[in-house]
Amino acid sequence: MRTLVHPETAEWTLEYAVSFADIWTSKSYKVTKLPEKAPGLGDAFVHPKNPDVVYFFVEKQLMGVDLRLRKVVEYEARVSSYILLPWELPPAVSAVAAGLNKINQTVTPEVLS
Repeated sequence: MRTLVHPETAEWTLEYAVSFADIWTSKSYKVTKLPEKAPGLGDAFVHPKNPDVVYFFVEKQLMGVDLRLRKVVEYEARVSSYILLPWELPPAVSAVAAGLNKINQTVTPEVLS
């Protein structure tokens, strides 16, 4: 991972480097039972709040890898990169979505009938 040190001169510094082999040997990767296959980087994206976490697709499986820790920190099976948009909702929208989620959890079929 690189960090922009001097924006005026566009100077970057290397903080750390991680290979896929480092990730494949971790216990957290072995739990996913995914093959040791390098993911396509065209669909990779960085976590909006934690730049150490990068998401990759491997055979329609989404995995979040903490590069600094060299381990899988999130994993979702059967996800299509065509339906996923990496973004962070604005606070107002997040609050509404959280409120709707609470409503959905408390409404039962009996209440709706």
